[in-house]
Amino acid sequence: MERKELLKGYIGSVFAADTIANINVENIASALVLVEQKIYEARHPNITFNKVFPVKSFNDPLATSFTYFYVTGAGKAELQNGDGKISFVDGMVKSKQVPLFDGAVGYKYTNKELKRASAYNINLDEYKGKIAVRSALELAESICYDGDEGREILGFFNNPDIATISPIDGTPWSGKTPKQKLADIIHLFKTGWVQTKQVHLAENNPNNRLMLSTARYADLLEPLSDTNDKSVLTWIVENLPFITNAEHIIASPKLKEDEMRAYEFDEDKICFNWGHLPEFGIPTPDGLVFVVPAEYSIGGLVIREPLSVWAMEGI
Repeated sequence: MERKELLKGYIGSVFAADTIANINVENIASALVLVEQKIYEARHPNITFNKVFPVKSFNDPLATSFTYFYVTGAGKAELQNGDGKISFVDGMVKSKQVPLFDGAVGYKYTNKELKRASAYNINLDEYKGKIAVRSALELAESICYDGDEGREILGFFNNPDIATISPIDGTPWSGKTPKQKLADIIHLFKTGWVQTKQVHLAENNPNNRLMLSTARYADLLEPLSDTNDKSVLTWIVENLPFITNAEHIIASPKLKEDEMRAYEFDEDKICFNWGHLPEFGIPTPDGLVFVVPAEYSIGGLVIREPLSVWAMEGI
């Protein structure tokens, strides 16, 4: 298998352990051989960033930054007053440059490791390359959500381009009924929709997303009231025009418990950026060890359009 193929299927995947093979109790020796030949991988936390946000790779290993452009305009057309005056509008093209940061990872093995792996029909490059890719994805996961303050890389949680509002009456969810919690969710979407003149978080937009902490997501499973056993979550999916699918309500163990966020899964508005995905080099001998390096670059998460992400703090 070529090393470039290692990436296929790994981005956004969960590298879960194989299921344990059925053991034939009448042939214990055979069963033991089967168990010894299998490799049981440790389970890792899910990689979620590529499912939660759009992801884009520029596929340029030499780039040190990328630039995107946006247009701002102002002005208002008016009817003629007979004086020949023209109402002028103005527009300005602006650009923003985002740096790309190089990363490196790799793996190594000895001749003996290679021979042992071959004896058990184990593809050592695939196995160790998979771990290397996983480590790069875990770094991307961390940067996508939390950024990197030392390098001034922005993530979803340290991004200044997010509009914030407070819950209704300033009351946290610990003191609210399920219907009042639902009212806060409606208030979050309604505020973003109205304040942007229906540009963002529009009704019936399949790209709309709602992110809550795991604890606050669990609150949505409560019955709506004593007389209505339908859960808040079910009511939202069936009745709230801003959310069209239960899968678009995200339970995140990374989000602060007193906060929820609404945004759109649209790379023109929010996107995590790779300069390029991990690329493996040729195995290089170093004494009795072969070293296989991989390089990549990351640009972090960028909110491209102002007021496209809204947060409610204090729930």
